[in-house]
Amino acid sequence: MIFSYRLTVILFILFLKLFPAQDTIKVTYYNLLNFPVQEPDRIDTLKKVLDFIKPDVLVVNELTSFNGGVMIKNHALNADTNNTYASAVFYDGPDTDNLLFYNQSKFGIFSQKQISTTLRDISEYVLYYKSPHLSISNDTTLIYIYSLHLKAGNSPTSSERRNQDA
Repeated sequence: MIFSYRLTVILFILFLKLFPAQDTIKVTYYNLLNFPVQEPDRIDTLKKVLDFIKPDVLVVNELTSFNGGVMIKNHALNADTNNTYASAVFYDGPDTDNLLFYNQSKFGIFSQKQISTTLRDISEYVLYYKSPHLSISNDTTLIYIYSLHLKAGNSPTSSERRNQDA
């Protein structure tokens, strides 16, 4: 009886060590205010913020170009690492754009799509979690992230446009 109890406790502890039930992720959303068109030297400030936060996922809006995304990835996120961060595919929409960056050791891109609106695209990103036991269980968690930047302003026209796009 004592042997059975000890064996059960040992197996339970082993199970908890091998298959942890939770993890912590940090998701950061950042409005870049027309980056890099306005003051591209703000990359240094962004790097300081991201070095402090250390996000696993970074979603940005008001990005104005593919080159701005490359600057963020190379000079802010991966400046002191061995390419820890990757990004989703950059889509150049009708106005400012969105982009998602992620820690490749924790996540991978499952899918991505753009949803057209009257002003700016809404970006849907689906990430899969790279569990340490993904190869054993073949099961993962999908995380859906939407990035959108609705029309600002207090006028009835701006309000109506926000309602249409949402």
